[in-house]
Amino acid sequence: MVGNRVETRCAVSLEFGVEASRSICLLRRRAGRRGFTLIELLVVIAIIAILAAILFPVFAAARDRARAAGCLSNLHQIGLAFIQYCDDHQGFVPRACDAEDRHDNPKAAMAQFPYVWDALMPYSKSHEIWRDPADKGYKWLRPDTGQTGWPPVIKNAYRQVGCSYAFRTSLVIKNWDQLYGGGPPAGSIRPVKLQQIPFPSRAIVFYDALQFSESSPPGESAWQAQWHNMKYPIFAWNTVMSDGHTEVVTKDKLYHPNDNPYNKWLLNDYYIRPEYPY
Repeated sequence: MVGNRVETRCAVSLEFGVEASRSICLLRRRAGRRGFTLIELLVVIAIIAILAAILFPVFAAARDRARAAGCLSNLHQIGLAFIQYCDDHQGFVPRACDAEDRHDNPKAAMAQFPYVWDALMPYSKSHEIWRDPADKGYKWLRPDTGQTGWPPVIKNAYRQVGCSYAFRTSLVIKNWDQLYGGGPPAGSIRPVKLQQIPFPSRAIVFYDALQFSESSPPGESAWQAQWHNMKYPIFAWNTVMSDGHTEVVTKDKLYHPNDNPYNKWLLNDYYIRPEYPY
């Protein structure tokens, strides 16, 4: 009997010792699961903020480059459609206008022509090629004499007028008197032949829709000159030339081209009209 009691006591003691050890381990584990201190949280937040400050500009720059590449791709497809149209029409460029012609010159012969994107639609795969991914809109230089109802400031040209790009009107008219209604009717205006353009590699056909002139270059606050994030005083526009190649034209190149003996900007008729000067 005594032996059995001793054995029972030893077993109870042993079992109690095991349970006590488990309890101690459990308490130690719970003690090791404490939360973050305020200083630790602040350090983590500071690290995240630093990483964000470093990475966000990189992501934004990558996005802008992607948009600029998409724009050049669009203009390349538009240029191909333009050349195909000319090939099918004895070399003549389309008798067409853009949104500015309808807005500024309702009585001009040009305003009676179809939009250029409609004229080229049979040669383009989709109307989406006329949308610049970086389209930021622009402000009209002239009043809405065409009574289009478009606001003075357009936030997105594609959504407002149906196209992000401008068409080189001088390819269709012979002089500006015809554009403003002083010339012959629409049927007698003879567009330029593609093979007659004297400087095909410098003759801009389509470009990011800009609202500037040779005498009124864009200033520091001109957001419409910054579609592709080229800040003042650089600025740049994506273009396609009459030979079909695309090119990023900076403000300096636009206003001071190297190959113009008349010292005119790149949108002067000298580059596209064989009869220049008139």
